[in-house]
Amino acid sequence: MSAEVMEKIKERGYWEIVMKPGAGQCDEEKFTFGELEGMIEYAQVRYRYMHYPLPKTRFGGYGNVGTRLESHMHYGRYLSLFRFYRSGKFVHYLGMPEDRLGDDPSPRARWDPAARKPRPDPPFLDFGSTMCQLTEVFLFASKLAARGAFGDRVRILIKLHGTNRRILTSYNRPLKPHECGRGTIEVDEVAKTPYELWRERDKLAVSACIGVCGAFGLSSAYLKSGLEGVQEAFYNGRGAYLPRLEISAA
Repeated sequence: MSAEVMEKIKERGYWEIVMKPGAGQCDEEKFTFGELEGMIEYAQVRYRYMHYPLPKTRFGGYGNVGTRLESHMHYGRYLSLFRFYRSGKFVHYLGMPEDRLGDDPSPRARWDPAARKPRPDPPFLDFGSTMCQLTEVFLFASKLAARGAFGDRVRILIKLHGTNRRILTSYNRPLKPHECGRGTIEVDEVAKTPYELWRERDKLAVSACIGVCGAFGLSSAYLKSGLEGVQEAFYNGRGAYLPRLEISAA
């Protein structure tokens, strides 16, 4: 079943998120499955409707597979598959919800093609939702690191796939389209100690989002303060009601 979810994730745009111990620190059997579950429960980010990550749901599967804890889910616009290895490595494939906004949220939407609508044309990426997603990723990683998942150094790698000809816009209002010319956006790798990651997590999320927006031709000078406002709204429980930002061309 997880293979089918992965196939569906890769049909459209998706996130690939990897968190892993620094070089030379991988021990394939460092943690028990019980310890992995405990770390996920502790580190889960619960500021939005869909918590990050979402391990247990009746719209997917959850369990031990070889040397990893694995969870997959398909519910309407939400497609997710993560693997948390006993070495501490965490890998998450996450479908872009912008590509499935019209999908039927009932259980049948998982496999019934009639319940799934075509991807928007042109496809788009919402910059506010992207900022919230990256804030969740770095907060989750910092909490895992604080529990010792990665040893004394953690590396974070993030890619957005299916971005060619995608425009950057907002759910709140139409914006002048800014189109990406790359099939994949690769965020600069982050390598930090657990303490550095905990202290800098919000700034790192903003910096990563600026990098993503830069692929659409937006200026970083303006974006920093605007994205910090989005992040503040996220922490105040207003992640679904983002500030309306004016976007300037690079």
